[in-house]
Amino acid sequence: MPSSKTVASINDTSAVAPIDPRLLELLRVLRNLPASLADHPSIYPFLGFTLEHHDIEHYGSPQNALNHKLSLIFGSRVGGRLIQFRGRGESLEAIVHTFSKYIDGESGENQVLWNWVQDLTQAAKESSKLVAKQTKRGTPKSRTPRRGQKSTRAVKPKLSEAKVKQAKARSAIRYPHDPADLEDKLPDVAMGQGRPRSEMLDKLVTACHSIVDPSHLRVRCRGTGCGWSWAEPRQSGRVLKHAVRCPGLDEDLKIEAKRQAASLSLASKLKIVDEDSTYDLNNSMSNETRLERNARIDHALLKLLCDRMIPPSLVDCFRWKQFIREIDPDVSTASGTTFSNTFITTETAYIHQQSINALSQQDLLTLSFDGGTTRKHESIYTVHVTTPTTRDAYLMEGNEASGISHTAEHYVDAQKTLREIGPEHFISIISDNAGNTSAARKLIEAEYPWIIALQDACHLLNNAAKDVGHLEHFQHCISRLKTIITHFHTSAYAARHLAALRVLYHIAKGLAAIGLTRFATYYYASLSTLQCLPLIRELISSGVLELKPSSPIYWMLDRTEVQKFEGELSQFVAVLEPFARAIKCLKSSHATLSDVYLFWLAILAHFQNIFKNNTRLSGTGLPDSVMEEITSILNGRHTEMFRGHAGCVYLAACFLTSATEVQTYSHVIQLDYQLITGASIPAYTLVGDYLIKLLARIYNRDPDAAVFARYTSWGDIEVSFRNQLVLFTRGLSPFHQTPKPSTEHMYWESLRSIPSADLLAHLGLTLGSIVPNSMADERTMSTLTKLNSPDRASQKASTLIEMATIRQHYKREENAYFQVSKALRPTVRFADLPQYVPSSTPTNPSLTPTSNSQQSILEAAEYLEDVLALGESSLSQNEGISATRGSGQHFEVELTDGVFLGSSQLVDLISDRPGKVTKPSHTYDLPPAKSQPPHKRQKVDIRTLMY
Repeated sequence: MPSSKTVASINDTSAVAPIDPRLLELLRVLRNLPASLADHPSIYPFLGFTLEHHDIEHYGSPQNALNHKLSLIFGSRVGGRLIQFRGRGESLEAIVHTFSKYIDGESGENQVLWNWVQDLTQAAKESSKLVAKQTKRGTPKSRTPRRGQKSTRAVKPKLSEAKVKQAKARSAIRYPHDPADLEDKLPDVAMGQGRPRSEMLDKLVTACHSIVDPSHLRVRCRGTGCGWSWAEPRQSGRVLKHAVRCPGLDEDLKIEAKRQAASLSLASKLKIVDEDSTYDLNNSMSNETRLERNARIDHALLKLLCDRMIPPSLVDCFRWKQFIREIDPDVSTASGTTFSNTFITTETAYIHQQSINALSQQDLLTLSFDGGTTRKHESIYTVHVTTPTTRDAYLMEGNEASGISHTAEHYVDAQKTLREIGPEHFISIISDNAGNTSAARKLIEAEYPWIIALQDACHLLNNAAKDVGHLEHFQHCISRLKTIITHFHTSAYAARHLAALRVLYHIAKGLAAIGLTRFATYYYASLSTLQCLPLIRELISSGVLELKPSSPIYWMLDRTEVQKFEGELSQFVAVLEPFARAIKCLKSSHATLSDVYLFWLAILAHFQNIFKNNTRLSGTGLPDSVMEEITSILNGRHTEMFRGHAGCVYLAACFLTSATEVQTYSHVIQLDYQLITGASIPAYTLVGDYLIKLLARIYNRDPDAAVFARYTSWGDIEVSFRNQLVLFTRGLSPFHQTPKPSTEHMYWESLRSIPSADLLAHLGLTLGSIVPNSMADERTMSTLTKLNSPDRASQKASTLIEMATIRQHYKREENAYFQVSKALRPTVRFADLPQYVPSSTPTNPSLTPTSNSQQSILEAAEYLEDVLALGESSLSQNEGISATRGSGQHFEVELTDGVFLGSSQLVDLISDRPGKVTKPSHTYDLPPAKSQPPHKRQKVDIRTLMY
C-alpha cells in the first residue's frame, strides 16, 4: 500500500539515500501537530502523490507544478501569512516524501520548494505552541500545588457505572406515585354485578394499594420495570394512552393495545355507523339516535379544539355549557377530562393506524426527526414521514423523554416507525447535525444501506451564518444591536414614538426581536434595526427621547459612534443576507436536493460578488482578514455538507435535474458536451461515481426488483447505466423531450418504461423524492409552542403531541375537501416568493407596535425575556462540533466540482432583481456501448465500484 511504502521510505534512512535534515525536521513537527486535528486524506493527497505529465508541461518544470499544487492546498503565503493546518496524519506527513521526490538541488526552481519546507515547518511549530499556551491558560491554578507542597484536595471516589445507571433510572420518570410504595392486591374471587371486565385491561394493569396507606387503592402497569400507576377505578383511556408507548410491555401486546384504542375512537365508531345503519353505537342505551348525534357533536368538537389549539378544559367552562344549552337543551358534550384522557388518545391511535395503512402503500418515503422543549421543561422528540409526490408530512411519533439521555441508541429506538411501515418503503432519513442525531442517522443507514442519511440543509445554512456571526469583527456591532433592542423592549414610550414615526416614513416593519430558535434570527433583527436607525436618530436629535447615562443606548448621543455602528451593521446585514434568503426558499416542503446545492452555490456566488466589489463606493468595505475568515468558514461547511458522509448526493441530484434545468445551469457545473472526461468536468466523474454506487445499494436491497427485471446480471446493468448517463449528459433522446414536462417528477416518470433511460429515471425519481429538510418537525414544534402558551404551561407533553397529530390529520382532510392542489412544485427564487406566499416577510415579533394598545409591547417583552437573559442567544448555540475550516484564499468548490461561481443564474436565485434565464442547446452522437458477459445475479461489492 502507498501509505506503508511512504512511511518506510522516511523512517528507514539506512535503506535509502539519506534525507535532508530539513525534511526530517518537517516530518518531526508534522507528527507533533495537535491531536485535535482530524486526519483528512481528501484535503492532503500526498500518499502516493505523483504530478500529472500535462501539469509539468504547462508549468515548465516539476518544481513549478508542485508549487502551484501546494498553493491550491495550503493557500497563498503573500504578506507572511502563516499556513493553517486543517488536519494531520500520514496523508499530510507524506508531503516529506513528495519534497524529496521533486527537489533535486538547492538552486534555481528548487528554492521555491525549499521555501515551502521552511514555511510548513514554522507553521507546524507555531500551531503546537498555540495549543500548548491554550492548555496552560485553561488549567486552574488551584489544581496545581506549589513545589514541595502536597495537594490537600480530596480525591472524590468515582461511582460505579451500575450505581449511576440505577440513580438515573430512579429519577428519569416523574411517576404519579412512588412505585416502591405499591403492593399488589389479591384478585377478588367473587364477581359483582355490572358490565364484564375488560380482558385487555386485565392484560395491561393489575390492582395494587399503598403500603403506607392500604386504603389508597391504585392500579399499576404490568410492564417489566414500569412503575406507572393510576388511582382506582381504572379507566381504559388512561391505561391505553400509557400502554401504546410503555417500553416494559411486550411488542405484540402494545400493537393489540393500539388496535383496541383505535377501535374505541369516535372516528372508528362513527365510521362503523356510516357503513352499517343497523349498528348500535352503544348497546346498553336505548336512545340510539341521540347517542349517535352526541358522538358526532363530540367528534366535531374534538376537531375544533385541536385545529384551533384550544385546551380541552374549555368544555368544562360554565359559559360553554350555557352556549350549548342555548343551541339545543338536549345536547350535552363530554367533559374536558374525557376529551383529554379518552377521545384525544383513542383518536390519535386511530389516526396512527390509518397513517400506517396509507404510508405502507407508498415508496421513496423520507423520515425526519427532531426535538424540542415545553414550558414545563419536558423534552419532546418528534418523528415525521413525508410522501414523495404531494410532500404531505405525517406525525408518526412524539415522545416525552426528559429524564433519558438522548444517546444515539435512544434515537434509533425511537425510529420504530421504520419497522411499522416497512424499511423497504424509505429512501432517506433527515435530522439536524447534533452529535446524537447524526450518530442515529448513521446507525440506521448501516442497518438499511439503501436509506440515505442526510443533514438538514436549513440547519447547515443557519450554522454557517452563526459561524460568520461569531467572527470577532462583528462582536462590537452585535453588542450595540442588543442595546437598541433592550431599550425598545423596556420602554413602552420609546416603542410607541418609533411606531408612530414609522407610519410617517412608510416603514412597514418595526424592530424585530432576536429569537432563540429562529433561523438567521440576527439577520432579521439587524435588517429591521438598520431600516429604523434613521428614525431612532431623529427621535434622539429632536429631543423626543431623552437619554440618560443609565440608558443602554446612551452611546447614540455620539455621532461618530452611531456612524461607526451603521457601517458595521450594514456589513453584518450584507454577510448574513444570502444565508437568510436561501433558508427562506429551502424551508419549503417542496425543496429538493438539487435546490440545496444550487442555493448553496448561490450563497458562494453572492459572497464572491461582495468580495469583488468590496472596495468600490457601493461595496461593504470588509477587511481582508474578515473576507479570508468567511471564505474559510464557507469552505469548511461545504466540506461538511457536500463532501461528508452523504457524499455527492446533492451534486448528483443537481446533475440529474430535468432537461430544462440542466440546460439552464449547464454552464454552472461546466458541462463539456463534446468531451465527457473527468479531467474536463469534475462534476461528471463525481456524479457518475456516486450514482453507480447508489444504484448498487438499491440493487443489493432487491436484485429482483422490477427496475432490474430486464437485465440478466449486474454487468449488464452497469453497462446500460453508463450509456444512459452519457445520453443524458449530452442531451440526446430519449432524455431530450419536446414539449418538456412541467415538473421534475413527471419528467422522470415519463422515462421509466423506456429501456434506454429506465435506470437513470429510477435514480432521478429516487433523488427527486427526498425532502432535504426537517421542517415538518420544526412546524410541529411551532404548533406545540402555540398549544403550550404561558397560561397553559401545565399541559402534559403527551396531550400536546396527540392534539398536534389530530390537527395535522384533519388539515389534510380539509385540504382534500377543498381540493387544495398538492402537486410537487419547484422551489422558487427569492424574488418570486411574494407570488406564491401570501406574506414572505419574516414574522418575528415587532418591538414597535402599530396599535394604541400596549398588548403587543407586552408580547414582545415576554418573547425577549429569555433572549436578553442569555446574552449570546442563538449565536452561542450550535449543533455538534463546528466544521473544520477550509482555505481562506478561494472557494474550493470551483476546483473540486468544476463549478463556475460567476454565473448570473446563481446570483439571481437569492437576488431582489433577477435577470432572464438563457437556455443553450446541444446535440451530439452517442459512442457505441461495450457489453459484458452475463453473470449470476448476486449482490455487488460497492467498495470495488468506480465510475
